[in-house]
Amino acid sequence: MSPADQTILDALLAAVINDPEGVTRVQSFYDPRRPSWLARSDPFVVHFAFDVDADEVVFLNLFRRR
Repeated sequence: MSPADQTILDALLAAVINDPEGVTRVQSFYDPRRPSWLARSDPFVVHFAFDVDADEVVFLNLFRRR
């Protein structure tokens, strides 16, 4: 991974951790019993869930465009 990609990924993950409900996202509909979202910062897409009660972000998948 290039240093530029590392910077983009670090910023995306930090944004999700700092404000999981405020980051631009779309619902994934992967598991209706456990809502999860996709957030994008090109070339990366992060699939994550947020547990409001536990105040916890769980990263489920990381995708990178080729």
